[in-house]
Amino acid sequence: GLAHFHEHMLFLGTAKYPHENDFEQYLGRNGGSSNAFTDMEDTNYYFSVSPLDHEESDDDTDDDVDEEDAAAPPGGRTSAALSGALDRLAQFMI
Repeated sequence: GLAHFHEHMLFLGTAKYPHENDFEQYLGRNGGSSNAFTDMEDTNYYFSVSPLDHEESDDDTDDDVDEEDAAAPPGGRTSAALSGALDRLAQFMI
């Protein structure tokens, strides 16, 4: 019922990202996808993105990968793709 309805609301946009399907399009541009399911007591949303940055960030403060970051172990740096996806998903929850 209502939980399943909210599952589908994820694709309609938010105040910060008002375009319909922005979340799915962003994930696609960054090598990812998403899905959701509603169980008896909860609704689960999940997504994936490529661990590499594919899209230019809105701010140019520290987007260049320097030698130190390139040599960092996996998990040592959060990609802009993951940060952007988390921000978009979080907007549906506030």
